[in-house]
Amino acid sequence: MRNGVLFIGLVLVFMLTLGIVAVAADCGCSKQAEKIEVNETENTNNVEIRDNIERAIIEKEAKWTAGETSVSHLSVEEKKRLCGVDIGFTPNGSTRLGMPDFTYMGTFDWRDVKGQNWVTPVKSQGSCGSCWIFGATAAFETQINIDANDSALDFDASEQKILSCLSGGWGCNGGDPRSALKHIRDNGIPDEACMTYHANDDISCSSVCSDWETKAWTLKTIGIPGTHTTDSYKAILENKGPMVVVLNVGEDLFYYKGGIYEPTWTSKEFKWANHCVMLVGYDDNNECWIIKNSWGTGWGENGYGRVSYGQIEQYRYAFWIEDTSGYAPPPPPVIDLEIKDIWHEGARIYYTIKNNGTATAGSCYTSLTVDGVYKVRDSINSLGAGEWKNESFIYTWSCSGNSDEILVCADYENTVVEVNETNNCKNETWNYEGENSPDLVITDIWHEDDRIYYKIKNNGTVNAGSSYTSLTIDGEYQCYDSVMPLEVGGERTERFLQKWNCSDSNKWACSGDGDEITVYADYMNIVPESNETNNCRTELWDCYDPGLPDLVITDIWHTGSKVCYTVKNIGETTVVSSNIALIIDGAYKMNDTIGSLEEGEEKEGSYQYKWVCTGRSDVITVYADYEDAVLEDDETNNNRTETWNTLKAKRIDNP
Repeated sequence: MRNGVLFIGLVLVFMLTLGIVAVAADCGCSKQAEKIEVNETENTNNVEIRDNIERAIIEKEAKWTAGETSVSHLSVEEKKRLCGVDIGFTPNGSTRLGMPDFTYMGTFDWRDVKGQNWVTPVKSQGSCGSCWIFGATAAFETQINIDANDSALDFDASEQKILSCLSGGWGCNGGDPRSALKHIRDNGIPDEACMTYHANDDISCSSVCSDWETKAWTLKTIGIPGTHTTDSYKAILENKGPMVVVLNVGEDLFYYKGGIYEPTWTSKEFKWANHCVMLVGYDDNNECWIIKNSWGTGWGENGYGRVSYGQIEQYRYAFWIEDTSGYAPPPPPVIDLEIKDIWHEGARIYYTIKNNGTATAGSCYTSLTVDGVYKVRDSINSLGAGEWKNESFIYTWSCSGNSDEILVCADYENTVVEVNETNNCKNETWNYEGENSPDLVITDIWHEDDRIYYKIKNNGTVNAGSSYTSLTIDGEYQCYDSVMPLEVGGERTERFLQKWNCSDSNKWACSGDGDEITVYADYMNIVPESNETNNCRTELWDCYDPGLPDLVITDIWHTGSKVCYTVKNIGETTVVSSNIALIIDGAYKMNDTIGSLEEGEEKEGSYQYKWVCTGRSDVITVYADYEDAVLEDDETNNNRTETWNTLKAKRIDNP
């Protein structure tokens, strides 16, 4: 008899277990809300359910609000289809995380970390029981943003790829989130465009786009909490990223509009079900978790919800993701026009416009507004990516009072589509400084071969005294030039002791593909001016290689006691001048200065030195560019040495 009772008891336990598993396996979630069939007739039972929930909320003193949502109108069977998770085995290779030492922030939300939202948009899983997929892809997509340090990347994973291609019997009747994560880890998942979601597990896996593997993202680590406590979940959220978690809910969840959810009521028909969501953050002030659901933005707080502590961790089922990787298409080319600078030279207003984008901007107009009144526009031709131009308006400006508000706006007619429409304008206040002030401006800069020139003009109303003009190359000060007084309206051409393609301190050598040349009038601020903002002019000069000179001594001889030589420039550019040294038996004797030598030119020279042989022979060395004042193509061929034997009345050439 006892054995019979025991047998009956075991049978009942087994049947109860099957019932629980059946409820757990009844899982569903939708990507497109419109795919859920809506009963057009009035559902009086639905009204009764809502009344029961609201009464239960009051009785339990719960802190959430019930109402009509995107899923509250569904039948019991449709609701059960949206909530359920089948618990499977832990995937091989999963990592278990112990409880780290951590100081919690009190509140944390991946939608607002460092001022940025790292969570991808809310989706709706449709009439298919695929919440087990959507909970996994939600965390996966967000982790991609975090790993890439790009909150705007927002990879849109193809849930249909998992629904159609994952073996093991999972589908619209439920599934295991761990299996979805394992599929992503082992196979990768493409974007939504590669295989669009249809909330249908009958769609063949072969429907995926042919090049899906080139578009796929994957993950390396599936993490499992070492302990399922509130503190351990907080630590994982902040240290690792969002989590895949499960709720055990009643029918009241479908009516959740906002607040801090905890189960208060369920119907006999619905009972209880498991639902997979993403854990986004936590709030210690309200003692709740923040979750992202997959029932569209018409549920909860725009698709999100808050759940009281204990509702998630008590289920002891959670995962986190690490080391995502995959194909990130290059960002599309964009245009971004910006006014970098505005200034005036006398009565003419100038501006610098730059395209900060990566695509060419077509022609547009730049506007000038003075004290809030539109004055004139200037036509701008196309600007390449990164290109900038200095332009001016055909308008005569004079200050109307103590000051003027000057506003210059790029693309003021909005004919160019830009990535940033907020930085098109630059505004400055220009003060009136009176009639008795000079105004020095650099009107032009250029180079002629190896010399840097500039034009300086006095746009003021009184003469300007002496001043200094500086030269800066690539942001580094080089030298200054002294400028004599300039009368009103006077303009003068000046130059620096700075040369092109040389490395000495007073010569300029182009560095890289180009140099940024800035010439600054009155850089010591000696002259009080009506406008101190227009003293600079900057240009970008492309580098070129004009070649170098190369001095060689082609012959040395003596006429009696006079030592003579021939020097030749075998290089590619002219030598202005050079010193030629005479060395006898290793002792320096004197220099001779040779004038300019063009490329290929040869000259003879001699020394004002009376040579007398100091023994049987002397070693005579003549050294071109002895002081290394000339940068040459070859610095090793400057000298020629010969041994002269006067007793035999001939010279002996050393090889």
